[in-house]
Amino acid sequence: METDNSRDRQNYIILIILFIFQTISNAFRDDDINSFNNIKFGVLILVMIIFISEILLNHVKIDYLKYEGKIIFLWYFSLLCISIFWMIRNNSWNNAPFITGSLRLLVPIIIAYLIVNLVQFEYIYKLMYIFLIASFVTFLINEIVMGRFSFREIFTLSLSNSTGSAMESNFFSPTAISLCCFFGYFRKNKLPLILSVIFTILTYKRLMALFAIFLFIFGKFLKNKKVAVWIRILIGFLFFELTIWYIRLNLGQINDNLILKYVGQNIDQFTMGRSWLLKNLYFGGFQKSGLFSALNTIYRSPEMDLPVMYLEMGYSAIVATIIALIAIAKNNLYNLVVIVFVLLEMLTSHFFDITFFWIVLYITIGLVNEDQKGALKYE
Repeated sequence: METDNSRDRQNYIILIILFIFQTISNAFRDDDINSFNNIKFGVLILVMIIFISEILLNHVKIDYLKYEGKIIFLWYFSLLCISIFWMIRNNSWNNAPFITGSLRLLVPIIIAYLIVNLVQFEYIYKLMYIFLIASFVTFLINEIVMGRFSFREIFTLSLSNSTGSAMESNFFSPTAISLCCFFGYFRKNKLPLILSVIFTILTYKRLMALFAIFLFIFGKFLKNKKVAVWIRILIGFLFFELTIWYIRLNLGQINDNLILKYVGQNIDQFTMGRSWLLKNLYFGGFQKSGLFSALNTIYRSPEMDLPVMYLEMGYSAIVATIIALIAIAKNNLYNLVVIVFVLLEMLTSHFFDITFFWIVLYITIGLVNEDQKGALKYE
């Protein structure tokens, strides 16, 4: 009979293979080749089957992510109910909430749930370290091969640079910042934290770079600090107000002088054309048809998750999203700060269905919550 330790090593090797496929997929997707991406999701499904079978056959004790998993399932169920309401009201049918929605929202929490309950922390830490090194090296090789790497580009990061950088990466940046969140808390070795911060900065995403630097400097002061319920409620309310303001700003219902004053750009320049796309959908008579229904339009997606969610399902879906994400942070200050960052990314760009970002994020949130309870054993 296999010992627990041998199963841990076996699962660790399986996960290394899965995360390496993700790393290779990022490199190929940057070059618009999707074959590895398809293979990756095949491996992902296989890993889910193997891990679920192991839990059932070996009667594995479930300790972690139970609360967080329930919240995410309730979040998806809420979005599904809101989607069905709009389909009935507007006499439209949309398969996306049932198929795309369930896969993109539920698969990450299921994978994270399986990992934290089947693999000891020391192996999860090693897995994240290997994922970081493999991703960072692959990113650099990809930039060099594609002729985009430049030392000069490293120092061009600024809030007012709407043209971006040749080194900007839509596919590696979520990996970089998710690992930065993980190593920003679990700091037993400073090297992976430093590498994850550098990695994030080099992918040239403005908000991510600023947050990575913030975690590097202040992350250790956020550890094991609790937040009162009223503060979480206040943050949720204020963020909802910010979301309403930002949506109206993008739709031209509020003057963008504030953006011009502090950034030197109008809102369309600042959002790199996303605002214009959002207006196309809104003023083009787009009917609310539920979660991910904007993917089925003739327009390219504006890639601003919460504003698009408003077009698809109204403000009720945004309220459900804010409540769910703040709820999984529990009363942990570090998790709450990470969730506020994630909500800001969802407000200004596209993060909603990036599978491996959410896998690493849920793992981080679950382990941080357990550590605050003193249930997580690590050096």
